[in-house]
Order: sequence, then C-alpha cells, then structure tokens
Amino acid sequence: FGGLTYEPAKHLGLAHLLIETIDKGTEQRDAKAVSDAFDEIGVRHSAWSGRETVGFNMTCLPEFIEPAIDLQAEMVREPVFPQDMRAVVLDLSHQELRALEDSPRELADKYLSKQAYGDPLGRHPLGSHESLDSIQRDVIVEYWKRLVSPGRMQVSVAGAFDPDRIVAKLEAAFDGFGEATQSGREHFEVDFSPVRSHHEKELEQEHISIC
Repeated sequence: FGGLTYEPAKHLGLAHLLIETIDKGTEQRDAKAVSDAFDEIGVRHSAWSGRETVGFNMTCLPEFIEPAIDLQAEMVREPVFPQDMRAVVLDLSHQELRALEDSPRELADKYLSKQAYGDPLGRHPLGSHESLDSIQRDVIVEYWKRLVSPGRMQVSVAGAFDPDRIVAKLEAAFDGFGEATQSGREHFEVDFSPVRSHHEKELEQEHISIC
C-alpha cells in the first residue's frame, strides 16, 4: 500500500514520515514498549518506502512467527503517531536531506530519477525541506487511513511454517480492519524523452549518469 507516488504534491516525503513514525507507539504500547516486545521474542524488523509501496520486514525463529504477526498487526492497525516523535523524525529527515547534498552519487540518482520518470514516479523519498515542514500529524493520519487496509496488502512468508495456519493467523490479525476487498494499484504513465541536463556543484570529480 502507499508509496511516494500516492503522496499529495504539496506533501512530498509523506510516505517516509509514515514508516518512520508508525512504530513510535500504538494504542497499547509506547515506542519503547513496542521495541521491547519485538526484542523479547528476537524479532528483527524494519520498514521502507518505495515508489508504489511501503513495506515491513520481519525475521524471527519459526516458533515466534504468530506473536510476531500480532505485533506487526498492532503496529499497522493501531499507530498513535505521537506529536513529539513526529518532531524528532522530521528533524532527522531534514538532516538526511542536508547530508544528501554531500553525497554526489545519491544526488545524481535523485536528479536522474526525476528526469527519467517525471512526476510522480521520479519523486525522491525525502521530498524537500519545504514539503516536509508542511506535513503535520493530521496529514500522516489521513494518509494512513486512506491507504492502509488488508485489501491493499501483500504478504510473503518464507521458512518452516504451516501455510494454512499462517493464513488463518493473518486473517484473524487484520479482521475488521479497513477495507478487505482487493484493490489494485493505480497506473502511472512514464513519458520518457531523450534530454540532457546539468546540475552545477563544486566537486573534485564530475559525475555522469545515463538512463
């Protein structure tokens, strides 16, 4: 579900802020308690945002997969998006944007994606300083409500487990949450045409990207 292509044009960076704040507390636990609950059963977990999706990864021993699913479902279903945590994540995102200016290769990739794919597929996950500052807590909540539902989820599981039992567990974990009807992703056109551009920056080396 989600992804940077689904962000409102004035709120670029929204998907990134969502995945950075969704684990900062639920209706049942604060951020530390969420982290401790995963640690207690040895679950390594992370989140990411892409062009057309946001995703969550978990790695654990087979005997802990069901409580791990419960924790992940709690995090996805019941986030509270604390205002103080939003401020922390926002500050870190601004720092990442500033650091990007000192990473020529990543900066070249940013401009190449924008040029090759256009809008919205060529957007950068961090947006801009101005768009990040425009994202208040209610914007994150609205984005979560609009895009997060079982009908927009895809789950992959690998390892020593009983498939039927895991399917039943997933259905129970997300029962009654959001829209269950499957909904496909939107189709985004790419209007690619040969073009050349130059970004002026004082560096010791010249970086050339070709797509």
